[in-house]
Amino acid sequence: MSDHDHEEHGSDNEPKKGKQGSGKRLNDRQRVDIIQMAENSKISKRQLADKFGVSEAAIRKLLLKKDEFLRRYYDTPEELRDQRLRGKSTRLSVHEDSCGLNGSAVSNELDWIGFSRMLRDIRRAFHRYPETGYQEFRTQAFIKRFCEQALHIPGKNIHEMASTGLIVDVCYENGTISPSDKRKLPVLAFRADMDALPIEELNHHLPYCSTQKKGQKELRKRKKRKSSMQPSSPKKTQEEGDEAAPSDKNGVASAGTCDVTLDVNMDSPATNLLPEPSTVTTTTIGAPPVSSTGGDDDDEFQISTAAAHMCGHDGHMVMVLGLCAMVVRSAHLLPQDTFVRFLFQPAEEGPGGAMKMIEDGALTDVDEVYGLHNAPFPLYSVHVRPGAVMAHEVEFSIDIHGIGGHGSAPQQCVDPILAGSAVVQALQSVVSRSLSPMDTAVVSVTQFRGGDANNVIPSRVFLGGTIRDFDLQIAEKIKDRVAKLVHSTCSAYGATANVHFLDGYAPVINPHVETRQVQQIAMDMGMYVSEEGLPLMAAEDFSYFLQERKGCYFFLGTKEDGDPEKMRALHSNHFDFNDKAIPLGIRLFMGILQSRFKCELYSAEEMQAFQLAMERIMINVTVV
Repeated sequence: MSDHDHEEHGSDNEPKKGKQGSGKRLNDRQRVDIIQMAENSKISKRQLADKFGVSEAAIRKLLLKKDEFLRRYYDTPEELRDQRLRGKSTRLSVHEDSCGLNGSAVSNELDWIGFSRMLRDIRRAFHRYPETGYQEFRTQAFIKRFCEQALHIPGKNIHEMASTGLIVDVCYENGTISPSDKRKLPVLAFRADMDALPIEELNHHLPYCSTQKKGQKELRKRKKRKSSMQPSSPKKTQEEGDEAAPSDKNGVASAGTCDVTLDVNMDSPATNLLPEPSTVTTTTIGAPPVSSTGGDDDDEFQISTAAAHMCGHDGHMVMVLGLCAMVVRSAHLLPQDTFVRFLFQPAEEGPGGAMKMIEDGALTDVDEVYGLHNAPFPLYSVHVRPGAVMAHEVEFSIDIHGIGGHGSAPQQCVDPILAGSAVVQALQSVVSRSLSPMDTAVVSVTQFRGGDANNVIPSRVFLGGTIRDFDLQIAEKIKDRVAKLVHSTCSAYGATANVHFLDGYAPVINPHVETRQVQQIAMDMGMYVSEEGLPLMAAEDFSYFLQERKGCYFFLGTKEDGDPEKMRALHSNHFDFNDKAIPLGIRLFMGILQSRFKCELYSAEEMQAFQLAMERIMINVTVV
């Protein structure tokens, strides 16, 4: 603390007059005190001005810009915080001491407000810069750098796998993991999916709306052709090739009003949340600037398709990342004969990254694995049950071959459209007449294509559809019945058919014991626990983790009263993750960890303080 600041603190004991135009300057600690007093009590701006010896206008200005000030404050190293910022602009770079994450920090208490703001801002950065399956290069780089530099996790405990996935291990005192065949306690893993959906977000009112829009490639090509008539330089600079990306005077890509961007270079003084093009050799992600590293005719790096986090995977990543940060901070309280693994899995939406993670060793040494998914159930509710919670998926395609001809002479043809229509009707009997009423399954024909002209009977039609079930044996029975019905029906009409099946993800089956433990932990937290709405007919590749290890997969409600239906509906292009659910997910995971390890890293009061802190910073958020 500077001498000037000591003088200011010393003057706090003297009578103060809050006069307009007062030249007194507040230090950072006083500003934080003012903000907290204004939020937690009914004290007026006039009283605050009198108490701190400044003008009422200065108090009003501080409270209007409190979010901007607090972001800068929590970015400042601990030893410099009590110095006045003097108007210097600092971008949030998530230093470990800024939120008390480092065990050597001055404060023994975690600053829940600062920690909540950090998690919220990282979540919105993930949302703003989405990446689809096996393209999560910058997301992976950010998480890895965060763990290395902000959390000081040893590099030997961090491993890339499944191309763009990541596993992070944390053990006692945040040391290096040592191999052991005699662990007294189970090794726990917590999984987050990373990928976005290839759809365009329509939440244009959000300052952190996805930057990756459909058609950006075509727009840039037109600009390129127009500029190609001018002399071209051997290589494009980032500024020349990316007009869509506003930058500040230091050349840092602007994130609009988003508080943080995907920084993969945290040790730099000014954090640019986008790596230089040379650091990512192939990418389709949408955080402009995205430019080619080649010449003017090289545009394979340009964005061509939309991407958006319309399934909440941005929130899932932040929950596991926040859990990791909290475990690291209290790593000295972990048992010495086990460790925690954090799984960041790519390509859940397809083609399926879980199996690749397993093949690359993600579950080596792991005894139990846990995961969750947000759902449009009420906020503060957990929906989970033993047994099947998500379905097995099978896609089928049917090619029916007949004899085409003129529409005026059907007697000379074998009409595949007529045969196909009969097949569609016959398939409706599979579930109702071939399965027990106790078995749950769905068979849906979703495609029927054939013919190009109104006066021509085609020689071939195509049918496609999906099968959903919760038992692989039932699935085999359904496939056998579908094939027999197709062939016999087509034969009755003189046509032939080829039937193909493509198995998707296996059903998610929760073990009984672990699921009951999760239910109890959620109830102890005061959350509403229900089995309502389960199982879901959607598919999820977390099933492969549960085929290999014990664990549990559950659903966390995010919908509040007054939320538009489309706002919390998964895969809607108006979806946005509810940040109030972030501490709920972390608390559930922490409860599982503490229960299985029989230790206490954080008390129930601390966890409740975390929840209240997140809700406090979300109070002024409005839905447009």
